[in-house]
Amino acid sequence: MNMPHLEVQTDGIIKSCFDLGKLVYLPRCTSTAAEGRKRHHLSMLRVPTYQQVLALQPEGKYKLLEPREGEDIFESGGLDVIIVPGVAFTLLKHRMGHGAGYYDEFLTAYTEKFNHTPYLIGIGLKEQVVDSLPVEIHDWNLNSLIIGGHEPIY
Repeated sequence: MNMPHLEVQTDGIIKSCFDLGKLVYLPRCTSTAAEGRKRHHLSMLRVPTYQQVLALQPEGKYKLLEPREGEDIFESGGLDVIIVPGVAFTLLKHRMGHGAGYYDEFLTAYTEKFNHTPYLIGIGLKEQVVDSLPVEIHDWNLNSLIIGGHEPIY
């Protein structure tokens, strides 16, 4: 699920996932303590239908469309792919997010618990591609990067 105005719009991708019969989990920024996680962390909650995605209401400081409830992927595992947003990307598949480290922390905790890392696909616009980014030890590289022109990717 994209941020309202700062990231590639993902509605079409989400709808296609439902049309293909995929299980869809959307991110929720959480501040509830969870074993082995930072206090502020990313949860991935299952949303059963596309109609429920369309019914999500903007919440919080950044007006994000986040599910309030649903099966947490940390209960079951089996996550195959994550479409990862970002502020900037390199052709070497490095990614810079918004600076809070939510996705990096999620991936580290998920991989430690399930001994499996989901395939990571970054999506952005050509204006977001830069020559280099600062990379730290906890940063995760993408497996694939999809870059579109001036229009959103669907």
